[in-house]
Amino acid sequence: MKIKSVLLLLVLAVIVGCKTPSSQLSLVHLGMSEPDVIKVLGQPASVVENRNGRMLYYMLREDWAGAILSPYSVKIVDGKVDNFGRDEGGVQRSAVVVTPPPVVH
Repeated sequence: MKIKSVLLLLVLAVIVGCKTPSSQLSLVHLGMSEPDVIKVLGQPASVVENRNGRMLYYMLREDWAGAILSPYSVKIVDGKVDNFGRDEGGVQRSAVVVTPPPVVH
């Protein structure tokens, strides 16, 4: 039983540890080098590179348990931070459209 408890704690620590706390965002600034961003925020969840530069994508923990996650991106141009911020477009959200019933008079 004790082994199961220890394994469960290790799994939870790994899951929570894979997400970056949102409190780290205040340490990112324009002109910062990509290695410095990774030191502050950790390894990105994904990286996309194109002719305009590199985008580092993160999922940020908004609470201590990591239950609330927000997408965040950092744009790197010529090895330096060019832009950064919350990335609402990074998460696919399904929308439910509710059409009201027709009004009958």
